[in-house]
Amino acid sequence: MDMSELPYTFTKNQIEVFREICLGSRTVSDIVAASGRSSKTIYRITEALTNAGIISRSGGRGAKFLPGTDLRSTALKRYILSNEHPIDVIVGSRLLLLLSISQKTKNIDRIALETKLKRDTIKVHAWNLKNYGIIIQDGSNLRISPTDVFMTQFLQDFSKGVNLKIMEDRTPVGIMLWSGGLECLFSTQHLEDSNGIRKTGISAMANYGIPFVSETVYYHYSNWNSELKPENIAIHNLLSNPFSSRVVSYSILLLKKTGFDKVYLLEQSRYTGIENLVKDMISILSGRVAKNRFMPNLADLEDLYVQYGVS
Repeated sequence: MDMSELPYTFTKNQIEVFREICLGSRTVSDIVAASGRSSKTIYRITEALTNAGIISRSGGRGAKFLPGTDLRSTALKRYILSNEHPIDVIVGSRLLLLLSISQKTKNIDRIALETKLKRDTIKVHAWNLKNYGIIIQDGSNLRISPTDVFMTQFLQDFSKGVNLKIMEDRTPVGIMLWSGGLECLFSTQHLEDSNGIRKTGISAMANYGIPFVSETVYYHYSNWNSELKPENIAIHNLLSNPFSSRVVSYSILLLKKTGFDKVYLLEQSRYTGIENLVKDMISILSGRVAKNRFMPNLADLEDLYVQYGVS
């Protein structure tokens, strides 16, 4: 599997070659001697790891390799050298599953959407990972064991590192606003590659008659790349700055104008960790008072409704 196709995953061979480099092997000859693999295989793997930025290469013939220094590489190096868990735990699509549930409990249907794995594959991975004590299963819901602090930290660091790389591959001047598992939000004034990303937050509200004039554009990337609904756009807007009454106001305005599916909105908010904020927002949309200092003043909201012709 080419890491440029699935930026979150590695083959076992790729991880084992990276381990040899972390342990001090510097040349193809060193890695061949340490791993027992052929020169042809090592050339192919080191090229893939170099192209992905997981390792660095210096020199031409007889090139030397070093572990990368970004967050992905350092997280992976720490995992491998710690011997806390076997390498097999993070090989291939097992890592996709773990990243999907790295921050929140999710059911198998949601994991299947995010990872693009078949339900039966997820069940097999879950059974194996439960035997390692890494995940806990409650019916169809899966989560990382709260006692496995090492795995939780690795997944959060690795996920953020990959998402930063995804952003940097698309813009040299991006700002990461939020990163969670297999998705992220970022803003930029200069986009070079739109592959796999969608406008979101205030940048997508013009599609619903709420225009903004700004040089900065907000984008969402996800491994599954689903079309965004107004509920998703409103949540992404909140995630860009959940402590701003103005930001909350425009999420409320969007949902007031388009209508919303309460069950879907709450479900999505749980996955992103802002369920309480969204509950308060729903209270205001239902005409009730919300005791949250980040909620906008009701009079200001009414003025906003009038400004955009929302009743």
